[in-house]
Amino acid sequence: MSGRRRTGGLLGLLALLALGGCVREERVEGPNVVIVTLDTTRADRLGAMGDESARTPVLDGLAGQGVLFRRAYSPVSLTLPAHTTLLSGFDPLHHGVHDNNRNAVPEALETLPQRLGARGYESAAFVAAVVLDATFGLDRGFDVYDDDIAPKHGPISMEVPSRRGEVISDRALTWLAERSGARPFFLWAHYYDVHEPRVPPAPYDEMGDEYAGELAYVDEQVGRLLEGVAAAAGERETLIIVIGDHGESLGEHGEPTHGILAYDSTLHVPLIVSGPGFAPGGVWDGPVHSIDIAPTVLAAVGEAPIPGSRGVPLQERQAREEGADLGWFASRGAVAGFGWEPIEGVRTGRYKFTATPEPIELYDVVEDPGETENLAEARPELAAELAARWKRLVQETPVLEAPSAALSPELAEQLEALGYTGGALEEAVGDPRKHIQAVELAMRARSLAALGRVPDSIQLLEILTEFEVTRLLAMRHLVILYAAVERFDDAVAAQREMVAARPEPTERLLLARLLLFAGKVDDGLAVIDAMLEEGALPPGPQTRRLQAQLLIMADRVDEGLAIAEELLAEDPTDDRALVMVAGGRAGRFGAEEEIPRLRAAIEAAPHPERMIESRLLLAQLLLDEGEPEAAEEILGSEELPEYLEMLAEIAQSRGDLEAAAGHHEAIIEQRPTAVTSLEALVAIRLAQGRMDEALEHSETLVAVAPEEISFVVERGGLHLRAGRLAEAEADYRRAIELDPEVPEPHLNLALVLLASSREGEAEKELLRAVELRPDYGKAHFHLARLYAGKDDPRAAHHAELAAVGGVGTQMPGGAMPAPTPEIPMEEPHTDVP
Repeated sequence: MSGRRRTGGLLGLLALLALGGCVREERVEGPNVVIVTLDTTRADRLGAMGDESARTPVLDGLAGQGVLFRRAYSPVSLTLPAHTTLLSGFDPLHHGVHDNNRNAVPEALETLPQRLGARGYESAAFVAAVVLDATFGLDRGFDVYDDDIAPKHGPISMEVPSRRGEVISDRALTWLAERSGARPFFLWAHYYDVHEPRVPPAPYDEMGDEYAGELAYVDEQVGRLLEGVAAAAGERETLIIVIGDHGESLGEHGEPTHGILAYDSTLHVPLIVSGPGFAPGGVWDGPVHSIDIAPTVLAAVGEAPIPGSRGVPLQERQAREEGADLGWFASRGAVAGFGWEPIEGVRTGRYKFTATPEPIELYDVVEDPGETENLAEARPELAAELAARWKRLVQETPVLEAPSAALSPELAEQLEALGYTGGALEEAVGDPRKHIQAVELAMRARSLAALGRVPDSIQLLEILTEFEVTRLLAMRHLVILYAAVERFDDAVAAQREMVAARPEPTERLLLARLLLFAGKVDDGLAVIDAMLEEGALPPGPQTRRLQAQLLIMADRVDEGLAIAEELLAEDPTDDRALVMVAGGRAGRFGAEEEIPRLRAAIEAAPHPERMIESRLLLAQLLLDEGEPEAAEEILGSEELPEYLEMLAEIAQSRGDLEAAAGHHEAIIEQRPTAVTSLEALVAIRLAQGRMDEALEHSETLVAVAPEEISFVVERGGLHLRAGRLAEAEADYRRAIELDPEVPEPHLNLALVLLASSREGEAEKELLRAVELRPDYGKAHFHLARLYAGKDDPRAAHHAELAAVGGVGTQMPGGAMPAPTPEIPMEEPHTDVP
């Protein structure tokens, strides 16, 4: 069974034995509890809520068996803070978790699973997205916290790593079947499928509405789960709560998805409660809030509410026939990501008031649920009253400190790729309500990149950097895209601007990481050292891993390994620390001695499949020891790009070019901008004589990185080889435009001109080549031949220089030359810088 399990340990067992001589499980009173959270689900898209086109028979049927709360609201439209509220009874104003992936749940926050665990409940959680990874702290109190989510390896994808609803139902049903059944259970199942990107499976892909299709699929999976719950419950009653964590704008108020604005398209959520205390067929039209969920569960099992919670059990609300009097809401999703202002306000049973930023907004959500008519000017007294209530609520609410999450290297880099880094600017620069269209433009740009249209994506984002309110948003995505296509110097330059605008630790650490990728190790260490001197270097494994890597790359190996060894002692499953330590030992004592130790460390990890970098190192060591079959076995059949790249290397070493090409094509399918694989495919297809395919991949390379001169020159060489002189000439002229100070394109253009009998133009290019590089033997060679044909005495001079400089085809720095063209010339050569 995947997931994290916690037990009382040996001491607790010995204590029980000492007291009673045997272990006997006491009877625990109370109903079973099931909470199903529907991510990104609008209240108005259920059949029970009036959507006649919805295919949600399971949820509609459950509403008939219990109570449908038609006006339930979340305080926030982001997954982690919304679930923290659901499982605690406190809104983000108190618990301090306002955004996904930046902070962990405070230790001081008591949660529902902790309470139920103390009462004797068996508990399990099955979450479907990495934003609810145990790293962020919601696992506390659960016996099993199943967050076994495969990582995504597309660096330009906007897709959050997640898993399908059928996996959630399967895992939960297995857990239910394996229980002893003596104690009541608490089960939380989280379904993420309705979240973008939406690709509903058959037959729901035929509905013509992707949102409705995914919701219909989730409805089916919830039905599977509830059948298993009924079978596992036996004679014990079961309280079932189905609630959305937040909604989805779907274009309302200009917001494409959620997390930026704070209108009820994203805050109004479905809520159905069935079980003891909730009469079948009930409909409740009073306002309730997600902070009421934890008190509702505690009331059902006979526990008092968690002290300090403003939430009220729904049983009590029904008995008093009284909805919530006041609710806080906010959206800070654009604060850290874009540098925009936070949105915050309060709602009553009828009115919703947005206090900040100005201008204020006041809506009658009973008469105007779409929030289309701002009543702030028409009802100034009411606006002033709600402003005072909001201010008083903020002042009187104690705020917990939500610590930074201790991310694994894998998770940290995935979140960086999604844009989840950094905190707020000291001074916000925009009202999200006024600039929401920029979010759609940025999303469009990232979507273009995911389709392989990286130049178009970068161009659009660079335009957005010209405007103050969208600059930070665009720069964040540009950093990601530049790094994805290995334009590390551009990524570093963009990130330096980010640091200048927001000199906080997370931005500076990302700069140090990019400097590492760019090979500027000393500069990366300088960033770390400066933070150390200022006392600004954040504690935690993520920082120390980066510091260790930089030290090792800077030939300060002992210092770097010392840090890595400390990390590994603290957490033997720290993948990157294990790689550094094992790599260091292999370098000192030999691969043969290190291989069994590394293999044992990987196998001992709770999730060996997550030890991606360690498995790569083990495969490389086996390959170095002449054991390619063993290396392939370690890599297995997983289609991870890192593994595929090594499998391609193994296949090519055997001479199996087609298999190597297949591995590279599989990489490109996941990463359309994988430069290394595109380059490899050009070489492989050329070696196989498949010129058209080589050219096709070369075209893609130029499209991915149009400013990379070597790709343009290489394509020119392929055009030359295919006899396409006009296309080759255009490529070489483009290369000269990119950098007129590089001599190789001048020589290559001269060869094309010579083949076209344009000797005068060719002479100018050859002379320019030797001007840029006086010892350029090949350029002197062709000048000697040109002048010899004219009986020009300069021929002897250039022939002598050609002999001194040499006319081989190896390029400076080890670069490979472009292919030799099939044109009527003696010994032609082309160069790539």
